[in-house]
Amino acid sequence: MRVRLRSGLLALAAGVALADGSIVTLGLPQILGDLNTTVEGVAAVIGVYTLVLALALLPLERAAGRISVRAIGAGGLALMAAASVLCALSTDLTTLLAGRALQALGGAGGLIAVFAILGGGEGTGRRMWAGAAVLGTAIGPALGGVLTELFSWQAIFVFQAPIAAVAGRSSANVPRNATSHCHAGAGAAPISRSAAAEAGGMATMSTKPHAAIASSQPAYQRAGRALAATRAPSTNAPTARPPKNAATTASTAADS
Repeated sequence: MRVRLRSGLLALAAGVALADGSIVTLGLPQILGDLNTTVEGVAAVIGVYTLVLALALLPLERAAGRISVRAIGAGGLALMAAASVLCALSTDLTTLLAGRALQALGGAGGLIAVFAILGGGEGTGRRMWAGAAVLGTAIGPALGGVLTELFSWQAIFVFQAPIAAVAGRSSANVPRNATSHCHAGAGAAPISRSAAAEAGGMATMSTKPHAAIASSQPAYQRAGRALAATRAPSTNAPTARPPKNAATTASTAADS
């Protein structure tokens, strides 16, 4: 029972990290207004996370092989939790983007560890990994919308913090023999594919992390276009009538 609970918590944290883009997207219009920034600047809230996540996966997986899966997972998820709090407390775009970069770095470490601990490459672990990625992608937009509407955009990050913190503790408590089979090179490719599908809506079979980086561009552009639409003038606004020609006005007066 304890193992199942731990696996469920870790899978939930992985789902949140993978679905982050879809969860945060619906809070972007509020961020745009509250932080008084530009469309391009607020769209970077998604782009920075996706880019750092993709860049960090392979180095962190190698570090996990040399050091410890438990250490990388616990440290990464703890960093993700702390960075989520920083994002929630941000009062300017620079601080928010710094928090997003740290959040992605921690999330990458957490994803590497969760994949290894669950045994995401085969059997039940593979099904749990796929289920977390699919479920996170499916409910992400609705969850982000509900949190934003009921509370504020900060609630999105407050929601993520305790999940990452509890999952980090669970990762630290994993027995050593449960991760003894893990080795570098096993998890970055599937994680990159999951991150790429979430970020850009494009499932790729590439085994290189740069595939996720490339696929982040469509998501960045879509976020920018959606935000731009919120600032576009309404097409239903009444148009002012042009002034009457002076000659026409004089002719009308003479006839009467």
